[in-house]
Amino acid sequence: MKALFPLQRGQGDLKLNFHVLSSLQQRPKTILSRRNHSTYGEVLLWMALRAGQLKGYKFNRQKPLGRYIVDFYCKRLSLVIEVDGDSHNSEEARLKDEKRQLVLENLGLKLLRFDDWDVKNKMDMVLQGIVGFIDKFERTNPLPPLARGTHGVKTQAYEFF
Repeated sequence: MKALFPLQRGQGDLKLNFHVLSSLQQRPKTILSRRNHSTYGEVLLWMALRAGQLKGYKFNRQKPLGRYIVDFYCKRLSLVIEVDGDSHNSEEARLKDEKRQLVLENLGLKLLRFDDWDVKNKMDMVLQGIVGFIDKFERTNPLPPLARGTHGVKTQAYEFF
């Protein structure tokens, strides 16, 4: 396996660098593994969010944020969307979710949580919830005149004196 940062003679401690490299190399495997084992609800929601299909906002899937990997993330909205399956129903899982949510909120992020069953059976309701969040965000965070436009195309605002 090729090292991400090849060491030059006399640079750093080989053991320390090997530990850092191995942890960096593990992270993409974890993300890829989670992406390959997505729930059906996550796949359905991704089909609705991908490629700016929802009001032109770009979402990432299985995004690492701090020490967590979130289901969906939109940087522009500072929004995390989580799809919770049956594994989130236990008291222990609920407490872990609360702790995780607190950590992410302390990073300045907002969280929307949807039940996997709702995503699979009531997608319109789920999308209305996300659009409602976006509408509120846009009302409270208006874009400057030069950033407004249609479908991500910037238009120029002119003022005449």
